[in-house]
Amino acid sequence: MKKYITIPRPIEEQLVRAQEIRESDFLDELPNSDHVVGVAYDPKKGTARLGAGKEAQTGGVGDFIVQDAEGTLSIMKREVFLATYQPT
Repeated sequence: MKKYITIPRPIEEQLVRAQEIRESDFLDELPNSDHVVGVAYDPKKGTARLGAGKEAQTGGVGDFIVQDAEGTLSIMKREVFLATYQPT
């Protein structure tokens, strides 16, 4: 996962690690070494899922899997991620 930092705003900066969900995540043999542990990849639907039930988060190609400073994983839509973070 690459490192990103929040885009400067009047809020406190936060360093996160993130990995973009790519088409190759669903084409390669499952699981592969680029997969984030704890995220389920569904090649039939082309989605990555984190969690289960009502708390589950899903994302598709172009979205980002984000790990905050405490180690918590989440999935963010591409537009939201790019408006919030920039590479370090």
